[in-house]
Formats: sequence, structure tokens, C-alpha cells
Amino acid sequence: MPAGYGVSGRVVADGQAYVTANLNADPSLRLTEVTRRRVEETGIGAFAAVPLRVQGRPIGALTVADSTGRIFTEVEVALLQTFADQAALALDHSRLYEQTRERLRHVESIREVIEQILVPFSLEERLNLIARKAAELFDADLALVGLRSESQDHLVIRAGYQLHDDEVGQRLELGEGALGLATERREGVLANDYATWPGRLQRRLTLKPREPLRATIAYPLLVRGEAIGALSVAYLAKDRQWTAWPPWPRRAPSPSSTAGSTISSPRACGSCRTRRPSSCRRASCPPWVSSSRAWRTS
Repeated sequence: MPAGYGVSGRVVADGQAYVTANLNADPSLRLTEVTRRRVEETGIGAFAAVPLRVQGRPIGALTVADSTGRIFTEVEVALLQTFADQAALALDHSRLYEQTRERLRHVESIREVIEQILVPFSLEERLNLIARKAAELFDADLALVGLRSESQDHLVIRAGYQLHDDEVGQRLELGEGALGLATERREGVLANDYATWPGRLQRRLTLKPREPLRATIAYPLLVRGEAIGALSVAYLAKDRQWTAWPPWPRRAPSPSSTAGSTISSPRACGSCRTRRPSSCRRASCPPWVSSSRAWRTS
């Protein structure tokens, strides 16, 4: 049903109960031709509808119908509203329950990442773990991790999830694509229709076949306030989109902030395990450990 059409659309728009004995005879109601024909064919044209409210905001409508000509009384409408209020309360509780479950799942996933990433892994192993966990968290088809080069003026794709071999090592300019924009702006980027998004990549990163991106989000990897790169996840299926922003529970750490902090953890030094990594000069240590600039990743 198009927005604003029919009994339910009117009730949601107005936030008030609606009653009619003959739906097709009400000139103030916007009806589709399909609805009008259905009323004529079935003879069901008497309607009573009340809003489903959560914290005073209509989230839907509860509607009952009977044969054309029936007049719903005020008592019946009041009873229907009472039932709708209880139903809306149950729906809200269910929503809060699902949000709580999602938040717990999110926190558990972040905990797993932190536990695993603090094991003495190589840089690429850490980044691939971050990409895989981010993809799992959002049930995404693809994930990319790009880090700033030594010269700081571009990104290099260092790891990912479901990447082709020739994509690793590809260069992205700052401001290019979702990864480049998130790094340059130091803020999240969302594109739910990637094919028409002005910031989309104008070139392919792989010569191998792949379905086109449908929707993507990217967030900067921040270490002590500096964007050392970005993390993005994407959907390839046509019917997949991001339905919330940010796409993780509010007041919970974002995957990118967790990734940035764990990448630069003092325990990142797998060789000497020093608690003062800035003093480490071992060649096997990650570059930001032995470098005076934490985000250099050459």
C-alpha cells in the first residue's frame, strides 16, 4: 500500500482513529483502484482503524473490517484502541529485546576481535582478522582494509574479506571511493545505492569477475586522533541495504575504532612484547611500533 493511502495510511498520518461504514463512499480517503475493486467484490467496506503508538509516535495501525453498512460504535473503537495500545507495547518490548540481543552480539564480536588480535600476529593477519570479523558482524559479502602509505598521500589495500589476490596492494587516493573518503574526512561514509553514488570508484580494483557493489559503509581507523586508514564492508545482493546509521548499536564501540585501538596496542610487538613499543627497533615488529609516527605502515 503506498504511503498515505487507505485506512491504515490515514491513521498513521493523522495519529487518530478512523471509522467508516462505506469505504468507497468516503471522498476524503485516498484509495487505490485495487482496494476499491476488492471492496466491491467482497462487500467488506466498513472499517475501524486505530493507531499503534510507541512513546506517543504512530508506528502502524490496527484495522478491523466488516460488511458495508456496519457502524462501529464508540465503545468498540475504544476497545480496539485499548487492544492496539497493548499490542504496541508488546511490539516495543520485542524491539528492545532484539536491540539488546544485537548489542550483546556486537559486544561479543568486539571482544573476540580484541582477544584474537592481541595474539602475536603479523600485520596482514591482524588486518584480515579485522576484515573478516567486520563482515561477519554485519553479514556482509565483502570487506576492505586500507592503510595510509609512508608518504601519507594515498591508501594501500592491505587486507580484506572475500578479496581477489590482485586487489591486495591496490592504491587508492585520499577521497577516492568509500575508503578514501572516510580516511580523508575522518568520518563515516554510507552509500545505499552504490551504482548512482557520486563518490563511487570510477575504476575496477580487480580484473576478475565480481558482482557489482550494491551498498557500502566505510569508517576511518583512528589512532590517537589520526586516520591511519579505513575499514569498509559491502553488500553485493540487490535487496541488501543499511537500515540504520550508525549500523551498530548506539553507545557501543564501532568496529573501526576497536580495530584502530587494537592494531596500535602496546602488545602489538610480537617479538619483544614490550610495554613501551616506541623503543622497539626489531625488524620483525609492525612498522608503527618501531616508527616515531604510529600510523606509518610501509
